[in-house]
Formats: sequence, structure tokens, C-alpha cells
Amino acid sequence: MKRRLHDIWLDYKAEFGFGFILLGVIVLSAWLSRYIPEEVFDMYINPAMSVASVVICFYGAVLCLIHHKGVAVRRLWAKILVVWGVWEIILFVLTQTVTPTIMRVGTTTFSSLTIVVACVFGWLLLLYPTEVPDKAMLEEWMDAEKPYRNPDFQLHDLQQVLPLNRTYLSRFIKTEYDCSFYQLVTRYRVEEAKRLLHEHPQMKIQEISEQCGFSSPTIFTRVFTRETGLNPSEWK
Repeated sequence: MKRRLHDIWLDYKAEFGFGFILLGVIVLSAWLSRYIPEEVFDMYINPAMSVASVVICFYGAVLCLIHHKGVAVRRLWAKILVVWGVWEIILFVLTQTVTPTIMRVGTTTFSSLTIVVACVFGWLLLLYPTEVPDKAMLEEWMDAEKPYRNPDFQLHDLQQVLPLNRTYLSRFIKTEYDCSFYQLVTRYRVEEAKRLLHEHPQMKIQEISEQCGFSSPTIFTRVFTRETGLNPSEWK
């Protein structure tokens, strides 16, 4: 559970940061508007909140660009957030230069409501992947590159072929293969060991263990026996 929460944080730390900033701006704005005189709020706090809204827009746009992963709608949303940030700047200038009350009320209402909706939508857009992982591409890569031969092969290494976050990759493997990432790698390593035992019966157990990505011959023997019902020597 701890490891899962750690992976989720690593996958979404930028998005969580974006959400925390947005939440902080909303809460701070609501709190200040209740306890600070209207004149002071309009003169000092409202401009500061407008600046914060601009920062949120541009930060959200950067997040969408960093994490778009080829999804056109995310690139489009990044552009929208940039335009929104520029529009926020225009509204800020108008509220500072145009004195009629109707202008100030109109721009403030438009700004505070729409920027919250826009940023929440952009945040959620980042959290839910819209890509469809290619199982065939993954299997072709595993067979051709044999990354599982590396004892340090980790889930994040799959992002070379499937550029998705680790949480979604884990879910994809569970759905497609009905096992965890570790179990999938073990299957590949055992199949590779079977091939080597069949094609090179003269190879030593330690050599096969190293070539298949096991950290030690003892672990190799234990895993192979568990998966096949026979130890490597008997398989030969």
C-alpha cells in the first residue's frame, strides 16, 4: 500500500501540486473576502488574486504540454489556458483603469468563476489517460529487446514503449495479463530459461540465471521450480 501511494505521488506530483495551488487560491480568496473591508480587498487582494489566476493558467498550460503524450485535446487545452491567462491580464488591466462599477463587477465575476472551472477541468484532463496502450507493441518490444534480462528491470522502463504513468501501466498489465508487473517479468524470464536449457544444455545454472535476469542462481532455481514443477537440472 505504501509503495502504491508512493508510485501515485511520483506519477501525479505535478498535477497534485497544481490542484493544491488552485485549492489554496480559492480558499484564501474566500477567507479574505469575509474578513477584509471591501475597499482594501478591491485595492490589494483582488489584484493579487488576479495575478494568482494568471499563474495558475500558465502553470496548467505547461503541465498539459509536458504531459500531453501525443493527445491532441491536451495540447488544445494548453493553448486555451494560455489564451485564458492573457485574457486574465486584460481583465486585470480593465478593472484597474475602467472605473464604472458594472465593469468591475462583470470582470471580477467572470474571472473568479470561469478560471476555477477551467483549471479544474484542465487538472482532471491530466489525471485521466486517453491513450489506448498497444499490447502487441509491448510484446514485440519485450521479445526483441529482452529488457527482462536486466536484473534491475522496473515498471518505469516500460515507458520507453508505452509512455504512460506507472499506475496506469500496472492497471493495464493486470487487465491484459491477469498478473502484476513482477509476475509478468518472471514469466518472460522463465520462458527464456526454458529456451536456453533446451538449446544450450551444457550451460551452467549460474550462467542461465545471469542471462535471464535473476539476481542469483538460488532465486532462479526456486522460481523456475515453482513455475514449472521441475528444477532446472530436471528440465534439462
